[in-house]
Amino acid sequence: MVRRPFTGILRTAPMVPVLVIAVIAFALLADGFTSPTNLYNILRDSSVLMVAATGTTLVFLIGGLDLSVGSVVAGSAVGAAIAMSTTRSVLFGVVVGVVIGIVIGVLNGLLIGYAKLVPFVLTLGMLLVVRAVAYLAAAVAAGAGGTAAAVGDLPESATLFGRGFIAAVPNLFVLAIVVVAVTAVLLAKTRYGRYVRLVGQNETAARFNGVNVPFIKLVTYTIAGLLSGIAGVMLSMRLGSGNPASGDDLLLRAITAAIIGGTALAGGHGGVVRTVFGALVIIALSSGLSLMGFQFWDQSIVLGIVILLGTQLTRRWTRGSRAAVRAI
Repeated sequence: MVRRPFTGILRTAPMVPVLVIAVIAFALLADGFTSPTNLYNILRDSSVLMVAATGTTLVFLIGGLDLSVGSVVAGSAVGAAIAMSTTRSVLFGVVVGVVIGIVIGVLNGLLIGYAKLVPFVLTLGMLLVVRAVAYLAAAVAAGAGGTAAAVGDLPESATLFGRGFIAAVPNLFVLAIVVVAVTAVLLAKTRYGRYVRLVGQNETAARFNGVNVPFIKLVTYTIAGLLSGIAGVMLSMRLGSGNPASGDDLLLRAITAAIIGGTALAGGHGGVVRTVFGALVIIALSSGLSLMGFQFWDQSIVLGIVILLGTQLTRRWTRGSRAAVRAI
């Protein structure tokens, strides 16, 4: 009886204990880790990752894969920045950034769901195309003579929102929590959410049960694109510019956040709330290690170890869930 609450926490959000341990350890070992400025930065930096990784989680739940997430976020950030800097309209920039994400998501969904293209191959190609277009657009907009450059000069209201607070909580973090909450409700309370898990668990069985599998894939990749677009707009407001290189490491982090959060790569098992804690662990580790003097490559080694451990935790959790279902 004593162990059940802790076991329940591990199955619901396996990264919660890891996050607590990491915060305590860095509070003792890394000077400045618990300073208000650093904690605010952790929340702000994790916000973009949380939203992007939520889309990655949805794709994993249907047994899919999206390697274009980082490039789409960067492309949306560049598009939003160009729109805002040229028109001085924050709303127009937000619309442009989100639409870019949706369009790419629809293309992914149509080609994977209906044209039956392999997700790995298609999204890898989309990654390269979107990245190239983002670099080209940024270079032209910034007048950099064909070289990569960030698109700046955003309206002051955009940067104020990206760096502002609501009741001592960063605006971007509040927005990220709202986005995750809406997605969690969509998964838990709608027919679409049930179909997502059915498709991920057994696509053939889902089809025999009347589920329109291609349509579910289309909707899922579209939502993932929408979330990447939102993340891109958030990133441009956070940085005060649209940088085509800003999404280079986001793909790995988004996948890691979903995996260590407890979402199975095979599909059908997991959830977006778990991903939130996975994202917080990644950003907390990165911040703490940086304050302790670790270099980028050292952080990459730690991140790789975290992926391996997170994968093992996910496999154990999935076995436990299936065993529990068989026991009922």
